[in-house]
Amino acid sequence: MIKHESIEKLSFKSLDFEFSVQDRILLECDFEFPMNKVVAVQGNFGCGKSTILKLLATLIEPTAGEYWINDHLVNSMSFEELIPYRLKIGYGFDYGGLLNNKSLRENLMLPLQYHKLLSPEGINERIGELMEKFDLSFVGSHRPSSVSGSQRKLTCVLRALVMNPEMLILDNPTHGLNEKAVGLLIEEIQQRLASGELKHVFLVTDHKKMHEELIEQRVWVDGRKLSENVEAVSKGKSA
Repeated sequence: MIKHESIEKLSFKSLDFEFSVQDRILLECDFEFPMNKVVAVQGNFGCGKSTILKLLATLIEPTAGEYWINDHLVNSMSFEELIPYRLKIGYGFDYGGLLNNKSLRENLMLPLQYHKLLSPEGINERIGELMEKFDLSFVGSHRPSSVSGSQRKLTCVLRALVMNPEMLILDNPTHGLNEKAVGLLIEEIQQRLASGELKHVFLVTDHKKMHEELIEQRVWVDGRKLSENVEAVSKGKSA
């Protein structure tokens, strides 16, 4: 049942998260996240925005309380039970996340190979199209240590897209990217949303163009709680 179930609802119930008593991010947080939107998680520096994204992606567990996906309590699910949901979630790290002993192309292929979702020919076709679209084909055979920081960052972002996720979670995706790459990323997300294959996007970003052309809703991290602004943010589209 879970295997074929779309992600329709994400909620925290009395959720706590802390790295230490002095570094408490959330305290008894009750919150239901906006869905079917592009949502920016915002707050002051060090308030835990990246931590919120990791909780949503099931990469870390709450210290206490509950995280629910639809009607399923994530805390009580085994690794195997979580896999159907993780296959629907694309997550892009703020820093790192690439394997240094593999080329950029191999890093992008890895999730598809691991989960055996496509044939070798299908994997090559999907990765080739994505790398060509974002002008990475000419460095595809290079390892992360031998390319620019911008190319490494772009590869991290694209790896979140290779599984054609239903939910996309990006942590500072534009950091180090040039304006052309940022524009291509916005266009890619918009196209996937329009096609219906991508439904929910959660991100942390300060990039003006992302906010003007992509963000529809904001969630604020403040006082170890989450709150949603009253009015949706208008997307800035050219006339």
